Amino acid sequence: MHDDGSVDTVRYGRYPDSSFDVVWPRIDPDDIVIFGGYYSLDPRVRARLFDIVRYAAERKAVIVYMPGFERDRAPRITRIMPSILENFEVASLVVTFDGDMPAIFNEDDAAAYRNHISFYCNNCINIDSKAGAIRFYNRQLTQSVESAPAANSLEWRAAALAGVIEGLIDGNVMTADMDAIDSETMLRIVESGVKRASNS
Repeated sequence: MHDDGSVDTVRYGRYPDSSFDVVWPRIDPDDIVIFGGYYSLDPRVRARLFDIVRYAAERKAVIVYMPGFERDRAPRITRIMPSILENFEVASLVVTFDGDMPAIFNEDDAAAYRNHISFYCNNCINIDSKAGAIRFYNRQLTQSVESAPAANSLEWRAAALAGVIEGLIDGNVMTADMDAIDSETMLRIVESGVKRASNS
């Protein structure tokens, strides 16, 4: 994020293995870097992608990991679990959608945070479009805001995620704040996500 409030977005689509042989974007302390999904797990591209993520972490960026787990990968979960756990470890914040944690850990989101994620990352936000709810877990704290269930899950999720990121930016939440984020800040971030999703 630049001083004038503008944001650079770098997206990597379907490219061959050489796709990440590019000049990395400038990453400054407290920038927000989001990664996840297929590219964070597929061994053909993961190594190069994770180099960028490590670089961002070294630069003190806020790292947001979104598993975006596809159910068809569940039978192969033991093979990719080390990568998932490494992704949790580098993250400042894990953002899950309804269905991610049951597919990965066969547990609901609260149990998955408590039994697995919290060992690696203090902060986890679950965006549940089916219930129209967003929940923020941080150590012993939980904040939750609910609205009407989503009419369009994909749009609701995307808008909720945008609202969560907006909440981080508007709340001036820095990398150094992520380990000891307070209950009021958690609530503002969750409310920002639900507000954006409800208006989508």
